[in-house]
Amino acid sequence: MESLPIFFKIKDRPAVVIGGGEVAARKLALL
Repeated sequence: MESLPIFFKIKDRPAVVIGGGEVAARKLALL
């Protein structure tokens, strides 16, 4: 499970740039 948060954080950087705040909102909903 430690690999999941690390991967999410790495994907969050490019995702935020590409998707903006929508990706962050979706991730929060998933969590």
